[in-house]
Amino acid sequence: MKPTVLVYSADPDFLLVFGHILSAAGFQSTPVRDLAGIEQARGAQPIALVMDCQARDRGAAKLCARLKASQAGIAIAALMAPQADAL
Repeated sequence: MKPTVLVYSADPDFLLVFGHILSAAGFQSTPVRDLAGIEQARGAQPIALVMDCQARDRGAAKLCARLKASQAGIAIAALMAPQADAL
């Protein structure tokens, strides 16, 4: 069974391209939109969460804060767009 990586993004093109990259590297990707999606995907025992943080996406910062507070034990990689840190 391939290791699972969760991918958070509001951009369907990002999900498609990044999912293909992960698949070629030997991973299974699962798209998630919120904390509930991450909780549902926990059964697959994901090893990481990759987040596409766009400037207008307030959900990414909130999601990171909630994951940190829940001590989910998931490695998080956030890809930050210019001005995304201003939220």
